[in-house]
Amino acid sequence: CGSQAEIDTTAMGLRLAASLLTREDRRARYVSYIDSGLINATGAGYDTHEYHVLESSRNIMHLLTYLSVWTNRPGENNPSKLDLDKHMVLLTTEFGRTPEPEIGKPLGLDHWPFGYVVVMIGGPMQKEQRGVVGHIDGRGYATDGFTPAEFRAALLLAQGIWPFTNESFAIGDVRGATTEVQAAQILREKLLGLGLS
Repeated sequence: CGSQAEIDTTAMGLRLAASLLTREDRRARYVSYIDSGLINATGAGYDTHEYHVLESSRNIMHLLTYLSVWTNRPGENNPSKLDLDKHMVLLTTEFGRTPEPEIGKPLGLDHWPFGYVVVMIGGPMQKEQRGVVGHIDGRGYATDGFTPAEFRAALLLAQGIWPFTNESFAIGDVRGATTEVQAAQILREKLLGLGLS
């Protein structure tokens, strides 16, 4: 295969994910792809303790470029590419990066679990749902938003799966809910931007 520098793992991973989701038989219903980045930062592609802007900006642009390569454009209808009317793409991370440079590393950022962005594209997320849910203040703290449990429960709802079972989520995982139906309504309306159905 050549040296590691000659292998574009981002491009290969996205092509494999699209292939698993679009193949004719035994199609995957869900694929989790972890992007290691074009530029391998300290430890991993997005673990940007040393040079955040340089490394992350290149990595995310590279990821989005190849995501667009394997996604149908309007009217294209290529069966081997993702169809955003049918497929939902999530760009997530387990934590954000500090709003201020890391101590001793003036170009790098440390881990920050207090406020970060996730992106949902396609599937039930169409033009009517576009926009921003939540708010991160100037200090980098989420002052309005949703919890990881609320996000994951909402994703199940978006796929037509009832999230309130013993194996998944409880009513108490959705702030302000006192019944399963109310929890589902909160997730559909506030997080997904969908009406009642």
